[in-house]
Amino acid sequence: MAGTPLISENYWHTLQVSRQDIEFLHNHLFELETPLTTRELVSVLVDARVQVEHAAAQKLHAEDGKTYLPKEEYRVGDRLVFPALDWRKGQVSELRAGLNPTAGSFDVITVEMDSGARMFAARLGDHRLNEAPSSERNDPGHEKETILRANGHELEKKLEAALGADQELVRIAGRWFPRALLVSVNAGHLNVAEAALDMAAGEPLPTNSLLKDVSLPDGVNPKLAEFSLNLALQEDERFDEVGPAGEVLWFLRRLEPDGVRQVPLQLQYSPVEHDRTALTPGMVALEAQLDDELTPAAKDFLPDDVPSITISLIYPHLRAGTLPLSARARAL
Repeated sequence: MAGTPLISENYWHTLQVSRQDIEFLHNHLFELETPLTTRELVSVLVDARVQVEHAAAQKLHAEDGKTYLPKEEYRVGDRLVFPALDWRKGQVSELRAGLNPTAGSFDVITVEMDSGARMFAARLGDHRLNEAPSSERNDPGHEKETILRANGHELEKKLEAALGADQELVRIAGRWFPRALLVSVNAGHLNVAEAALDMAAGEPLPTNSLLKDVSLPDGVNPKLAEFSLNLALQEDERFDEVGPAGEVLWFLRRLEPDGVRQVPLQLQYSPVEHDRTALTPGMVALEAQLDDELTPAAKDFLPDDVPSITISLIYPHLRAGTLPLSARARAL
C-alpha cells in the first residue's frame, strides 16, 4: 500500500532507551547549551531514530535496484524499486514506444514483479511521481509528529527513567542538563539569594529576579545561569521551590507557615493494609467521588484530558484549611 510508514508501530512500543541514545542526548545538550524538558528530549530522540531508520531503509532499497521515476530512461534488464508501491521490486523485461499524442514522446516498460508483469511509463517528463518519494506519511518530519501523538506519553516515561538513572545529568523544574556544564554557584552567591528573599518581605521570587543580585560570570548563557542557580538553591535546605507547574518561584523555608513545613496533624496518615478486592462497587464509587490525595489514580487516567475538576472538601482538609491535591487536581 502506498505511503506505509517505514517504521512499524510495534517499534515504538518495544523501544528501550539505550546508552547510545543517552550519549546522543548528552551531545545534543552540550551543543545546544540549553536545558530541555523530557518532552523536548523525546522529540529530539524520535527525530534521530526516524532519520536513522529511514536512511537505513533507503540504503537497503537502493541495493535492490534503481528507484523508479517516470522521467528516467530504462533498458531491458534494469532492476527497479517502486516507492509508491510499498517498495516492491521488479526487472524490466520489455521496452516499446508509447502511443499517446497528448503526452509527447515516451516509453512503456514491462516490469516482471512477484505479483506478475506490470507496465509503467518512462521518459515521461510531466508526472507527479517524478519527484523522489515524498508521501506525507513517509516523510520523516511528518512521521515524527504522528509517532509523538500516538506514543509520546509512553516514550516520555521510558526516557525519564533512563535520564534519572544517569548520574551525569541533573533535573531542575522539569528540565535536564549535563552536570559538567553547570556554572559554579558558591556559598556567597546563595547568601546573597537568601538576603534578596528576605528583602522581598515574604514574596516568592523567580530565579531571574535573584540573578540580578547574584553576580554569576559574564557571558554565560542566561538559561544555563538560571538552571545552575536553580540547582544550587534546590540543594540548599534554606530554600523551597513553591511555584506552580511550569514556573519556578523561590521562598525561604524558615518564613513558611508551620502547615507548609510539616504535614498538619489532621492530614497525617498512616497506611492501613487492606484488600481492595473486598471493596464493593459503592465503596469504590465513593472513594472516586472523594478524590483526595490518597485516592489511587485510575489506570486509564490521562492528565492531558482534564479540562476541569470538582473538589470535595472533606473534613480533614476543612479543619486544616487546605485543598486535596489529588492526581486529577495535580494534572489540572
